[in-house]
Amino acid sequence: MKLLCSWALAPALLLVTGSLDRDPVTTASGSFRCKLNGQPVAGTVDAASCLLMGDALSLAGKAGKASIMVTIYPATFAKLPQTRPVLTTPDTYVVVNYYPNGIVMGQDYVTARGGNVTITSYDAATRRASCTLTGCTAQPTKGPAVTITDAVFDNVAFNKIGR
Repeated sequence: MKLLCSWALAPALLLVTGSLDRDPVTTASGSFRCKLNGQPVAGTVDAASCLLMGDALSLAGKAGKASIMVTIYPATFAKLPQTRPVLTTPDTYVVVNYYPNGIVMGQDYVTARGGNVTITSYDAATRRASCTLTGCTAQPTKGPAVTITDAVFDNVAFNKIGR
């Protein structure tokens, strides 16, 4: 659980524990879109939260006032495309966090359940990745459940922290 919390707080941890190698990505690159409760949302990539920390890849996008972050561990892909269920095991996980008010320190987030993530492209050398997300449901403590479908992160640039 401690490891999962660390990935969810990746932007803050960068300030405290890590350093970026090469040229950091400071502006959004690539695209993000999704449907929330069946309604299309033209989103934007959240460049500050797209990170490769160790062997965990996080891609984040803003959808209206909300944000969605997908974290995949390990970020090693023998063949692409590769589909992984949204779940956690001792050796691997795919976590989808839904932030009703955006990724802001101290704000609540909800870990979504169900669905699949398909990694369609990944290039560690150019620090770019693409994936799709289907069929997740997030249940905030206040308000109705949110269904996340047809989410697409396309050619998103990410920063690398650490070795």
